[in-house]
Amino acid sequence: MSNEALVGLINNAALLLALSLLYGTIPEHPRANKRWLEILAGFIIGLIGIAVMVNPWELIPGVVFDTRSILLSVGGLFFGLVPTVLAALMTALFRVYLGGLGTLTGVVVIVISASLGLLWRRYRHRWMADFRWRELYAFGIVVQIAMLLSMLTFPWPVAIQVLSQITLPVLLIYPLATVLLGNLLAHQQARRSTMQALQESEERLRQIVQNMPVMLDAFDSDYNFVAWNQECERVTGYTTDEIIGAPLSVLYPDEAQRKEMAATLIDGGYNFRDREWNITCKDGSVKTISWSNISMQFPIPGWFTWAIGIDVTARKKSEDALQASEAYFRALIANASDVIIVLETSGVIRYCSPSALRILGRTAESLTGKDLFDLVHEDDAPTLRNTVDQILPDARAMRTAEIRLKHRTGTWPIFETVVCNLVNDPPVCGIVVNARNITARRRLEEQLNQAQRMESIGQLAGGLAHDLNNLLVPIMGFAELGMAKLEQTDKLYRNFKHIHQAGQQAADLTKQILAFSRRQMLEMKVLDIDTVIAELQELLQRLLGEEIEFIVLLDAASKTVRGDRTQIEQVLVNLAINARDAMPVGGKFVVETSNVDLDVAYAQQYGLEAGPYVMLTISDTGYGMDATTKQRIFEPFFTTKEQGQGTGLGLATVFGTIKQHRGHVLVYSEPGQGATFKILLPRLEETVSEEPAPVPPISGGNETILVVEDEDAVRTLVCETLATHGYHVMEANGPDVALSLSGAAEHTIHLLLTDVILPDMVGPELYRQIAKQNPGMKVLYMSGYSYDVLTYRGLHQPRFEYLQKPFSVPALLHATQTALRG
Repeated sequence: MSNEALVGLINNAALLLALSLLYGTIPEHPRANKRWLEILAGFIIGLIGIAVMVNPWELIPGVVFDTRSILLSVGGLFFGLVPTVLAALMTALFRVYLGGLGTLTGVVVIVISASLGLLWRRYRHRWMADFRWRELYAFGIVVQIAMLLSMLTFPWPVAIQVLSQITLPVLLIYPLATVLLGNLLAHQQARRSTMQALQESEERLRQIVQNMPVMLDAFDSDYNFVAWNQECERVTGYTTDEIIGAPLSVLYPDEAQRKEMAATLIDGGYNFRDREWNITCKDGSVKTISWSNISMQFPIPGWFTWAIGIDVTARKKSEDALQASEAYFRALIANASDVIIVLETSGVIRYCSPSALRILGRTAESLTGKDLFDLVHEDDAPTLRNTVDQILPDARAMRTAEIRLKHRTGTWPIFETVVCNLVNDPPVCGIVVNARNITARRRLEEQLNQAQRMESIGQLAGGLAHDLNNLLVPIMGFAELGMAKLEQTDKLYRNFKHIHQAGQQAADLTKQILAFSRRQMLEMKVLDIDTVIAELQELLQRLLGEEIEFIVLLDAASKTVRGDRTQIEQVLVNLAINARDAMPVGGKFVVETSNVDLDVAYAQQYGLEAGPYVMLTISDTGYGMDATTKQRIFEPFFTTKEQGQGTGLGLATVFGTIKQHRGHVLVYSEPGQGATFKILLPRLEETVSEEPAPVPPISGGNETILVVEDEDAVRTLVCETLATHGYHVMEANGPDVALSLSGAAEHTIHLLLTDVILPDMVGPELYRQIAKQNPGMKVLYMSGYSYDVLTYRGLHQPRFEYLQKPFSVPALLHATQTALRG
């Protein structure tokens, strides 16, 4: 072994290591194609091989030694098939190019070295960075022994010369160079793998940032954008190229909002979560973004501050819609006409609607947590308990119950409740009670029932009064005719007078019957209520007696109404008698008048029209009445007096008369506290006429009168009375006879005096048929029915003369004269 060989081989090995170290500095693009990277690596290894082959140690002409065997074997071990084959091909071609005695041997060394490296790589199956220096040294010994054996391809003398001179230097230097090159490449591979993993990680992170479903932006210290992901592009419409470098005001044009954001960043130490701000998008639309800034926990070089955001515009709209819906339904519940209560199965109130304050006088808060049954009337509590027990077995079962609940004022309004089992319904988990105040409805129903009872009794009474009136007409009329022909001293005259008086009393009774049934004929005039009371005061005082103090309270205001004076006076008399009987040992009877104005709500409670009214208040300090009595006092024939002490028509007549005057009667009374009657009558702005209408004198005539009446006694009386007073009378007991008489009459018929209700035809129709033959004929109707019944029966003329049964002879003659003049 010569020093020249040793130095030459060491220099060549150093060149190899230097070039290999330079190769490690060549960067790799992380996203380059793998196959192209292998080709590039093979090309670079080939160039390094050619470089060491250019500077070999020449033993003899044509025989050179270099470190290509180390390079190719280690290359096969670390880089794999493609780079090694390419490098071997390049070095082999270059060796052929150099030529000389060792050309074949050089090519063989290239092939053997590359093949050994590839075989060692194939059968090792471990990461190249795990090579130990011992394994690399052993690998170097094997490769170099194979390289020395390939020297046998020289001619034998040359082979002996070569082996004798290079064997020891090769075995000393090449294995060590293999260890050094292997470790160098192992470190480079590890570094490259680490860098590749880092680059791949950064790429994955970049892809995650770009494609994650949340917005990410970042700013520099001047608050210009330096980062912008795809979600930001999607939400705002701005591309990354458009936004990078742009100021914050692009998204936040509102200066006040920018100041708020800056203050939030500074105050929070660039750390906040879920702060919502509005951004202005590229298309001008405004969206709400929920931002979280965590740049202090995770600082990123080049990013002064960064944040992630979520587009919550749709959620905000949904929340706003939900809040509006909740507010809407809260307002509905708060202003509902019902009280809505949610109960535990035990009856404890878990929820109560705010409407309880308006309906029960109690706040919802004061009721929550209390037992509902503490508010239920003791008589109604079993009803509600049974209703709850009935619905509990069945989900969503419903029952109704009518109960009374205690108002804060102590009253017990009536409620219609709908009870529903929603115990198993998650949003509710309780029993829902919907309570509606029906107190006013119950009162109206009672008023309707009373009105219907009064109507039924009135119809019966009206029919009875009609039949009585037909009987009383001849009784009273013939008594009057009898008295007219006798001297007052005659005993027979007194008998007729008694008959007439009895008939008159019976007629007064029928008037009361018609009054409470609201079917009597009223003579309506403009009246001043204060004047009527003042003129009746003396009579009322006599009726009350000296033990009762009579107090009249009248103010100066005008209290004008349209009414029948006689009936109004009868109302006062009946109430005075009723008060007197309630105060047997004395007391006070007070009559007071005032003007009031009723609004629509108050008037509708009593079936009245809103507007001005006169209120006549009549009070006493008598026994008073309980609730049951108050409900029945206006029923005909109802009385609390002993048998024979009253007819039960007094207050019924009061109620009927006031109703017929389009008014109403209110009663206030408690046992032992007396009674107060408030009478409401429509008030007029007219003044009372001071001049009464003149009454014409009663006299006869000579006109022709056709009398039509199916009651024989009534017809006989009427005909006899008229004939006595000079009239020419034609008599008919029904429509058929009347039509025959009118058709055959030789003289003009001046007046048709007919009953309204006739067999087969009503009076108005009879008048229309006869008037065709007698165009100027007048008509006078008579009936025991009331005015409204007559209207229903066809009396629709704007003005007609009417004679109410029973009537007196003077009344008959007066009505006849009036009709003829009409």
